Amino acid sequence: SVYRQYLERITITLHGTANLEGFQQLFIDNVLPGIAGVFQIVSVNEAVDASGYTTSIECRMQYRVPPKQVLDKNTQEFVAAEE
Repeated sequence: SVYRQYLERITITLHGTANLEGFQQLFIDNVLPGIAGVFQIVSVNEAVDASGYTTSIECRMQYRVPPKQVLDKNTQEFVAAEE
C-alpha cells in the first residue's frame, strides 16, 4: 500500500542517551500495525539542555519482516500474526 513506501525512513526520539552509532541495525516491530523490519541507523543526534536530554535516531529500512503481532480491526488489540 501507499503508506508503506513512506516508512523507508523513520526518526525515533528517546529520552536520554542510547549509546548507538551510525550503521548499527535495529529490529523495529509494528512501526505501523502490520509493518516491521530491520532498520539501519543513518544518524544519531544527542541534545542536552536545562530541560533534559534526548537522542534522535534517523533510520533507513533495510528489509521488511513479517510482524509477530498485528492490530485486530474489530477489538483494536494486538493479536498474534498468522504465519
